[in-house]
Amino acid sequence: MKSLVDEVHEWNTPIIGAFLLWHFSLGYKRNHPTGESPVVLLHFIAAGILSSNVFLDKISKHRPNLESFVRCFTESNESDLLACLHQRIISKRAYTSAAIDIAVSSGLLVWDYDKAELYPREISTNKRGKTQVGKDTKKMADKAETLGKWFSKHDIISITSYLGVVL
Repeated sequence: MKSLVDEVHEWNTPIIGAFLLWHFSLGYKRNHPTGESPVVLLHFIAAGILSSNVFLDKISKHRPNLESFVRCFTESNESDLLACLHQRIISKRAYTSAAIDIAVSSGLLVWDYDKAELYPREISTNKRGKTQVGKDTKKMADKAETLGKWFSKHDIISITSYLGVVL
């Protein structure tokens, strides 16, 4: 019998999406040269990537940047997968909106309506109340932070250009 975490991962629910977008935002803010948070449009791009095992498997801390992530698709003759990313982002709009709503309502992300940014909330846990996430979920969270780090080094125009996404 599968564990609950395996089933939730398999369903790819917006709850997991909220958790991953929070980690994406943490990675972005912690690595941005001026400490900015990501604009909401970047969350839609990130959700399209993070909700796919094909894209998620290509994210690695061993890759130095977004350019190397894109290059791995062309080097492995999988550039057609990258070409489908734009359509994937469009098809995941409702999922991403629900994930953002869950993240905001649970206090993981905070809206800045003036800048259209989502700030990640730093959450400190004491040792008594600390909950552990599964190994697979932790790996996905680490990959989300890595993606946030990569995105933090570029403006939105560069990101969409590298990934072939049209806004």
